[in-house]
Amino acid sequence: MTRTRVFDTSRPAAMGLPFKKALLRNIYKWLPFLPCFGVLIAFAVAGAGNADRMFGGSFFYWFAAAGAIWAIWQLWALTAIIGKSDPFFDVWAGTTVIPAPPPRGKSSAANPT
Repeated sequence: MTRTRVFDTSRPAAMGLPFKKALLRNIYKWLPFLPCFGVLIAFAVAGAGNADRMFGGSFFYWFAAAGAIWAIWQLWALTAIIGKSDPFFDVWAGTTVIPAPPPRGKSSAANPT
């Protein structure tokens, strides 16, 4: 397992990540889930507790479209990570992720995988 640390790009020498930056980073990371949640809420309100009305009609088309937005968002982030660059949510939040050094007293040679 790779150990990582998240740093504030405006203060790289500071220890830890400010709460506001950590919160923004996670909000940006979960932003694509909002269309899926919005579709569920909209159809739940429109269905007024009636499952047949809620899941009938165009619910699955709208949910599939919202799911496609989520999938594209995740693939976009994954390609950035594979390309060894910061994903867009880290750039927007002003954070960066770097590999953490091994714990004191342990070297990578001592723990072959």
